[in-house]
Amino acid sequence: MSTNIVAVAKSGVNVLTDSNPNDFIFHSEYNTFKIVATGLFEPTITHNTPDGVEYTVAHGRSYAPWIIAMMREAAINGVVWPNNFLYGVTSYLKFLACGADQTNLIFKIANTDAVNDYVAHIRWFILL
Repeated sequence: MSTNIVAVAKSGVNVLTDSNPNDFIFHSEYNTFKIVATGLFEPTITHNTPDGVEYTVAHGRSYAPWIIAMMREAAINGVVWPNNFLYGVTSYLKFLACGADQTNLIFKIANTDAVNDYVAHIRWFILL
């Protein structure tokens, strides 16, 4: 460890002697992402859109942020990351991609059901 650091320890932790990364809110010696915003986006995904449709959410930042997101559908018992699936679970909704530009968060979601629309529950996090 270097002698010059910036650190904020959790309550009850000695910032000068502790070396466990989990005991810090921030520590300049450790890789640390901070969640600066989070939200829940719940669009109704139109039936028969197997190639996916892009949905946008304004993020209110002056830059294109780095984001992570995950999707839950009421019909399945689990959460999926973009371009992923749950083993042994069949769902008509597919979370194809997520990203951001200078203005919006962008989510691409497909619905392979020929008849029914479904609601996707997407939890997103902007990281710094």
